[in-house]
Amino acid sequence: MDVDDLVLAIATALDETNHVQMNLIRRMITHCGMAQVEAWLIQTEMIEALGGLLTTNKLWRRTPGGVFFMLAKQEITDPEVRKAIFLQAVRPKKKKAHATPTSPPPGERWENRAAWIESAEIGRVTRVNVMIVGRPGTPVERQGFTLVRLNHTPKLENLPKGLPIPAKVPETPYVVYIGAKQWRRVSESLRNPEDFLICEGVQMWDPQYQVLTVFVTACTTKLLQQAQRPTPPPPPPPAT
Repeated sequence: MDVDDLVLAIATALDETNHVQMNLIRRMITHCGMAQVEAWLIQTEMIEALGGLLTTNKLWRRTPGGVFFMLAKQEITDPEVRKAIFLQAVRPKKKKAHATPTSPPPGERWENRAAWIESAEIGRVTRVNVMIVGRPGTPVERQGFTLVRLNHTPKLENLPKGLPIPAKVPETPYVVYIGAKQWRRVSESLRNPEDFLICEGVQMWDPQYQVLTVFVTACTTKLLQQAQRPTPPPPPPPAT
């Protein structure tokens, strides 16, 4: 699929077919690559399937396009790339006139979290679902299920100001259990090195092996989702 076809396909899937949004998608492909933009589209489709996301003020549900562009803004951390795509000039912070030099207030540090955790009253979670997108290693196939292992190092950029974060982010290990029928649907597609696994499931901490265990409830791949996506309509003929 060439760039023009991909731009039209993504814009149609997001219902963002005006020229401003299509040009924005085109710049995203230019600066981030087709594979990354397709990955954001797949994440958007999965989020929409799970009920979508609310706006910052919690009053409205985001449109699919709003979710798509939010994901991109969260993951694009290079200011020059952000400026080239979203055309947002980076404004320097204004200095206060005649400000008296003072020491900055001490911030809360990640190393001090023990006191906060121990003093917090414990509530109860009613539901947690996790989505995993990645390329698994060699699977272990057993009767009734397949097991795959993955590691993930989360990106902690663009978090709300004031949150304490560790100086070094550790990897999180996952062990994923996929039902035999689900695995048969995706295993052939995953032979393609350009494809990757997309799973939704219920997670549990396995204290014996110190890993997050995920029992998969829905499973697909990037290429399988692309195959199910409707073909975009042809562009209108040029005006005469």
